[in-house]
Amino acid sequence: MDTTHLQFPPVFLFADSEFTNLADRTPLSFGIAAQDGRRFYVELDDTDLNHCSDFVITHVLPLMGEDPAARCDCRDAGLRLRQWLIAYADRDVVLVHTYIADREIFFDLLRAEPGAGRTIVGTLQEHEAFADLGLELGLAKLLPMDVGTRVNQDAFAHYFEVNSQARRHHSLDDALALMAAFLTHPGARAAAQIGEPHGQ
Repeated sequence: MDTTHLQFPPVFLFADSEFTNLADRTPLSFGIAAQDGRRFYVELDDTDLNHCSDFVITHVLPLMGEDPAARCDCRDAGLRLRQWLIAYADRDVVLVHTYIADREIFFDLLRAEPGAGRTIVGTLQEHEAFADLGLELGLAKLLPMDVGTRVNQDAFAHYFEVNSQARRHHSLDDALALMAAFLTHPGARAAAQIGEPHGQ
């Protein structure tokens, strides 16, 4: 990710997704944790659960459904996400995530079309597509940052050790753990000082 022309301090959003299986990557849920304390979480109720892998059936689906207000279809999820992102209008936004599906599903939701992200992410058009999407959302810039396995894995695991209510493989809790792990790096912590909280 080229941060040369970012306005500082940028907004760092930490995202995680759960999806049906590694091949299809159809969204089940999507969570974002922002360092200013704001949270975003949706569960997609129009995804066909018959396509879920055994791992997802065992480890992901039992964690879903606790909050009826989080349930919505893909179109409504995109509308909710657009509304949530209004708080960062005219800001440079960095979407920190660990897997390609996270930014695919981010794109899916904002386009209200499951699979839309897979046609863009990883192609030569991806950078331009995210730049255009950022402008459409009223952001100064929108830059995905895939940290992959470079995130501090010990710090990620420690989040769940010290937060007994946190659930591994729940997209919002995983996003919160990613934020905690990312901010253990002194340079990342300094860069992610984004000012006063916006509130919910």
